[in-house]
Amino acid sequence: MSYQRFLDALHPDDREKPDMAVKVALDNHKDYDIEYRSLWPDGSLHWLEAKGLGYYDATGRAARMEGAVLDITDRKRAEAEIRELIDGLLWLSRSTRGELRRDAVDLSALAARILGELVAAEPDRRVTWTVEPGLTARGDERRSKWSSPICWATPGNTRPTRRNRRSKLE
Repeated sequence: MSYQRFLDALHPDDREKPDMAVKVALDNHKDYDIEYRSLWPDGSLHWLEAKGLGYYDATGRAARMEGAVLDITDRKRAEAEIRELIDGLLWLSRSTRGELRRDAVDLSALAARILGELVAAEPDRRVTWTVEPGLTARGDERRSKWSSPICWATPGNTRPTRRNRRSKLE
């Protein structure tokens, strides 16, 4: 693969860093080890890890490069999920340290907000939802953030399929 073809395959926002890493490695006769995003011909985005080294002529000038490239997209996704889980756990830890409040909580408004966020997060998913107006309880509304995934994952709430992307949630 030519060096220009390598650069062309990089995500436009990531071209400078790998290009600089390769130049620094070759100029200093060091191995290179870089991670970057790449746009594939089908338009999909992949994370790649490249490791390699340069070969030099008798004058010490770089003659060619050799190395290996691994697709690390799955690893990057897993790392992002772990970061998200850690952030959620940290938030939960910080939010549960204080004294619990016993305020009136408008469950109808809370449910509408959560369902609205879920619909916005999955715009292709068609969900019809109904929230009973006027539902209230006493509790600490600051703790409501963690209820969104629980609400969505409760068995029996919705059952969309690939053929039927419509769901009903009451």
